[in-house]
Amino acid sequence: MNLHEFDVIIVGQEDKTVPYEIEDHERKSIKGSKITYLISEFPETKFDPRPLSGYHIGQSIKDLYKRGGLIIFFADNYEEVEYKTIEIGSDYKRQTGKIIYNNYSFFNHFPSIENKTGIQFEILAVNNILKSAIENHKEGLKYFATFNHPEVRAENYGYKPDPNFVPIIKNGNGEIISFIQKRNELYILVFPQIQNKVDFLKELFSTFLPDLKPSLFPFSTRFKWVESEEYWLPNYSALAKEQQAIEKKYQSKLEDLNIKIQQNIKHNKYLHDLLTSTGYELVNSVEKFLHFLEFTEIRNTDKENPPIKEEDLQVTLDNGLLVIEVKGISGRPKDIDCNQISKIKNRRAEERKTFDVSALTIINHQRYLPPLNREAPPFSNEQENDAKYDKRGLITTWQLFNLYFDITNGLITKQDARQALLQIGLVQFKPSNIELIGIPKEVHYNGKVVVIDIKNQKLKKRDKLYIMKDGRFKESTIVSLKQDNHIVEIADNGEVGIKLDIKVKKDCELWRKK
Repeated sequence: MNLHEFDVIIVGQEDKTVPYEIEDHERKSIKGSKITYLISEFPETKFDPRPLSGYHIGQSIKDLYKRGGLIIFFADNYEEVEYKTIEIGSDYKRQTGKIIYNNYSFFNHFPSIENKTGIQFEILAVNNILKSAIENHKEGLKYFATFNHPEVRAENYGYKPDPNFVPIIKNGNGEIISFIQKRNELYILVFPQIQNKVDFLKELFSTFLPDLKPSLFPFSTRFKWVESEEYWLPNYSALAKEQQAIEKKYQSKLEDLNIKIQQNIKHNKYLHDLLTSTGYELVNSVEKFLHFLEFTEIRNTDKENPPIKEEDLQVTLDNGLLVIEVKGISGRPKDIDCNQISKIKNRRAEERKTFDVSALTIINHQRYLPPLNREAPPFSNEQENDAKYDKRGLITTWQLFNLYFDITNGLITKQDARQALLQIGLVQFKPSNIELIGIPKEVHYNGKVVVIDIKNQKLKKRDKLYIMKDGRFKESTIVSLKQDNHIVEIADNGEVGIKLDIKVKKDCELWRKK
């Protein structure tokens, strides 16, 4: 029970009988070697859990007495109930005791109570808003208990009525049947039984309670009327018109921007299709990517001859032909997924009477996983070696997706990308004329500083580096260099600390132009 997390607790005590269903009270899981039950036995025919529940509620809301809040209570007859407990072990059962609770057990230091029932009452003029709320819901109001006004020590060592206890309603005999009591920052509101509690509570929460405990109602709309035109403050009209004009202007701009966003999604959707689709949809997305790379002659043989199991795409080159097989799979590629293109390559070479045919297999593997969670590369050593032996290429759609951004960011040219697709074995893309510096030994300062060993190379402050991570290059600038515990302008052979202008991770690769 997480009542300790609430700032407002509402307790009702109607005496409602619920039929006992044994399956609702069977424990499905028991830990330990013993268990305790409550006993209900002859002559008892009606079990009342309210006093025991009230006690546990009281234990749960102890923090409310400290930090402050609201308890709203609809009072009923005061009743005490004696509960008997029985302990059952693996080879025994025994009665363990008796406990007595009353239905007011969740209150500490509650005023003395006397059971009385009636319908005649007088609403006191404590607060006009509260009085109005009770007046609006007095139909069917009935009380079952009266309360004595508690006393506290007076300055003259006598006693006086507690000033933090305020009667709200009295019965025809002048006895208290409803009150508010403040204890530190906690307010306890006790009401008799009200017929329509829901509407009564709604009115309390919208009118009286925000005044009583404003810290719990920071967004109260009780005084919303001040926003009506009749009550506008000086200059408000002009400022409101200016605000409306700005909102209208930017709403129009947002709508225009949203249209552009949707158009952009539609135009570039094929990039996401590279990572999610299979079958014809995947082939079509690869075809669009090849057009992005500015291949001029592309045949989608799936569109031309859907039933015929040949290559999916043909690309006519200046000096030959590239045949491409595209596959979208849920797991890692099998050998047949990788080498099926070999037969088609040989067939096309035989048809052309020349050996100018290149072959490429493009795999969208583990397509139900986010690409960063997929195995990269997914090909086994044997599959890569077989591809080299057969002179064909292997590539994933995740590589193509990253290639798009390396090209648009100016790190790789489309010409270099087109040429890379003719590689054998595992296809790799990298900027032209770059060389590998190495992989960081250490990474510090939230990824902005790396420690790396360099050999037969020189690094200078403000040099441009290319950081390879997760299949994509990022450009970075050397902010400063440190070697042999000294800040230097140029670093050469040995261990060097490099401060970068972007964050990197330890398993990245550092490249630079030759």
